[in-house]
Parts: sequence; C-alpha cells; structure tokens
Amino acid sequence: MNVRLGLVLLVLLLAIANFGCSGRVAATLTANAASVAPSITTQPTSQTVAVGQTASFSVSATGTAPLSYQWNENRTAISGATSSSYTTPATTSSDNGAQFTVVVSNTAGSVTSNAATLMGIDATTTTINVTAYGASGGGSTDDTSAINNAIATLTGGATLLFPCGTYLVTGQLTINVSNVTVDGSGCAIIRNTASGNVMVIGAAGNVSPDYGPAVALSATANELDTSFTTVSNLGVSSGDYVRLQQGGKDPYGDTSCDPSGCRGELVKVASVSGNMVTVTTALHCTTRMTPR
Repeated sequence: MNVRLGLVLLVLLLAIANFGCSGRVAATLTANAASVAPSITTQPTSQTVAVGQTASFSVSATGTAPLSYQWNENRTAISGATSSSYTTPATTSSDNGAQFTVVVSNTAGSVTSNAATLMGIDATTTTINVTAYGASGGGSTDDTSAINNAIATLTGGATLLFPCGTYLVTGQLTINVSNVTVDGSGCAIIRNTASGNVMVIGAAGNVSPDYGPAVALSATANELDTSFTTVSNLGVSSGDYVRLQQGGKDPYGDTSCDPSGCRGELVKVASVSGNMVTVTTALHCTTRMTPR
C-alpha cells in the first residue's frame, strides 16, 4: 500500500515540474486562410472556322485551388469538357451560332464566363482555305491530297481559296458541287505534273454545277492573251469567274470533242468593256473556246 502511494506521488510531482512554477503551458494556434471564390481573368472569345474544322475556346481564372471547369454548349453541359480549354469536334453548318460558356468552381463558389459564339460556318459564307488542310503552295510538295480534302468539305455557296503560291498536284482536281467560287487570290498557280486537266468543275450523280448559258467567242483566244471577246455580252463584272471551255460546235465548226471532256480553264475577270473581257491571268492555250 505504501509503495503504491509513493508511485502516485512521484507521478504528480513530475507533472507539476513540467508545468513550471506558474503551472501554465504555452500554446501555438494556427488559423487557416479563408478560401477565395473563382474569378475569371480572361474570357473565352468567339471563333470563326470553316465547315469541317474544329474550334478552340479557353478561359483563365484565379481563386483558391483546385479549380474545376465545365464547358457548356447552348447551356447544356458537354461531357468530358472539364479543363480550362475546349476544342469542338469537326464543325458542321448546323453549329453556326452555337454559344459556349464555362463554369469555374471551387469550394468557395463558382462563376460562369461570358458566352463565346461559333461563327462563320454557314455554307453561304464559308471560305475553304486549302492551306488549312495542309496544302503548302511551295511548288515542291505534293498538295494533291490536301487540296482534295479541302474540296471534300465544299458546299453550295462556298469559296475554295488558294492563297498566293504554286500548288503542285499529281492528278486531276474535280469539283462536283454547284455554286462554288474558286479564288486564286490573283496570284496562285496550280501545276499538274500528270497529263490531263488540272481542275474539272463538273457534275456527278445528282449534282449539277451552276453555270450560266454558253456564249461563243467572236475570235480566237490565243495562248498568253489576257482578254477575249464574245459574240454577246456575258453579263459579268470585275471579280467574277468565267469558265472557258471547248464543246460541240462554235462559229468556226465542230470542235471534235465531247463537252464533258473538252479542254477548259477557269479565269477571273479583271474588267469588262462591251463584249471584251479582260482577265487577271494569261490564258494557258490557244483554242477556240466557249465561255461558260
């Protein structure tokens, strides 16, 4: 019994010694800083793309980490779009005007970005730039596949744009879409290393190219000429395109070729004076052709 009391007394003395004379213990308190709700510093911006291309949107935000992101298209959450940037799938004309927002959140709250609009993919206003599909225009790289990929996205009313450069192709380019403009920027050259036509604008299946009525030339159009004269006014103006093509009979007789397989070229109108049309590039061959 005495032994047990002695042990208890010893423990109490040690405990009092640890407190010091005053019996007080020093303590350190740590206070956690309050979380800061997200704030958007850079809003997503509207994008203009061509049909078949993707569009990318991004946002920058501050606030206590971690920040979470959820992108929405027309107020509907996009599955898997949970980072600070979002890239759409290949666009279609039905995507024109779609609005994209992103909600940024953390434990302290959330904030929704301004809406960014996907614009310019309506077929009536679309410009398909062949360089966006990989064409180099450098004159040494085969651009056939890239240009054909661009042609594949064309819809009625679109423009196929060739920026200045020399585009090397190893096969015929064919456009089977109605109401399409081919724009060579006044300086583009398409060089075909194979035999045959460089570009054919024709129809396949139930597609009908939208050409104007054929009007005969009043005189031979020679190679390197920059103008030609027709028997009647074509009704074109500067900036329009004219297809010159042999076919059937002209004022000089039978051209001896079927209209679908005759030689032809597409030229851009520089100016018009009566029935004389001046073009931006010299003609490539001497032939009695029929403007279309």
